[in-house]
Amino acid sequence: IVNITIPDRVTDIGEHIFGGCGSLESITVPFVGSRQYEDCSTLGDSNKYKVLFSYFFGKDDTDTYYNASKLVGLDQRNVGAINSVETPITLSCVTVRLQTVIHNGTFFDCDTLVTVNLPYCLTSIEDWAFRTANKLVNVNFINTTEAAELMLETIGEAAFYDCISLANFNANSTYKVYLPARVTTLENHAFYNCDSIVSLF
Repeated sequence: IVNITIPDRVTDIGEHIFGGCGSLESITVPFVGSRQYEDCSTLGDSNKYKVLFSYFFGKDDTDTYYNASKLVGLDQRNVGAINSVETPITLSCVTVRLQTVIHNGTFFDCDTLVTVNLPYCLTSIEDWAFRTANKLVNVNFINTTEAAELMLETIGEAAFYDCISLANFNANSTYKVYLPARVTTLENHAFYNCDSIVSLF
C-alpha cells in the first residue's frame, strides 16, 4: 500500500491503524488522532497521545512488520506519546481535510514529512505543532477558493521551530510564505531557525 485515504465521513480512527505499513508514501485523513478534538486539554495528560501523528502507527506485539527495514523511529514522548513508534521512511505527504485545530506537538519530530496539506477551515496551529520536522518543505492549504477565505487565526509558540527546510507556507504566485489575513496571533519563536525562509508576509 502506497497511498491511503480515509473518507471524510469517518468520525473515529483506531490506534496503530497504519502500523507496519512500510511502503506508505502519502495518507489523507479527516483529522489526526483518534477523533476531532476542538480542545485537547479535556483529554488529560494520559490521553494526549490521541491527538499525535504517532497515534496512527505502532510498535508492540499486535503489529506485524513485514517491511521492518523500511521503517524509522518516531519518538513523540516529549509531547505526550506513551511509546516511540515506527513510521515508513517513504511517508512524505500528509493531507488533513477537516481538522480545525492542529494540536500541541501533533507533528513534532516527524522528520520524513516533506509536504503537509491543511484545510482552509483550520483556525489554530498550536505550540510545537511541527517542531523539528526538519525535512518539511511545504505547508499548503486545500479546499481554498476565492470565496472560501482561510480561517487560520493563531500560530503557536515554536510551532515550526527548527523546521530548517520549510520554504513554502500558504505560498502563492508572489510570496512563498504568506500569512493569511485572519492571523492575529503569532507566538514567540513560531518560525525560529527556519533557515530556508527568505521572507514572510
